[in-house]
Amino acid sequence: MVGYSSRDAGLHADEVAFLGSPGVGVDHARDLGVPPEHVWAGTSRDDEIHFAVDGDPRTWGGFPDQHWYGMNPADPAFGGNQIPSSPTTRHNDYWKDPQTVDALARIVVGRAEGTHQ
Repeated sequence: MVGYSSRDAGLHADEVAFLGSPGVGVDHARDLGVPPEHVWAGTSRDDEIHFAVDGDPRTWGGFPDQHWYGMNPADPAFGGNQIPSSPTTRHNDYWKDPQTVDALARIVVGRAEGTHQ
């Protein structure tokens, strides 16, 4: 919803962050209506969201990383910043992952330097 809203209507936000996203409706961070350096995303290796692929089997497990609603915003090719997480963090556990929570806190208070994976 954040991706589509940002793309279609614009958001009044300084930073945009996605965790375990099934795609955001655009193929690049610059298409969200905020500068790409203000777009953040993280997806753990073990997040089940990797199974939320689009309907085209030619894109499954390939590059770029296509999910149900478009490119995974945590894919480096998306053009945003990375939010770190433990590789074993599951989809509902990002808020329990200390490095993810710390990174989000830094983003929220405007001290995101050093947040990248």
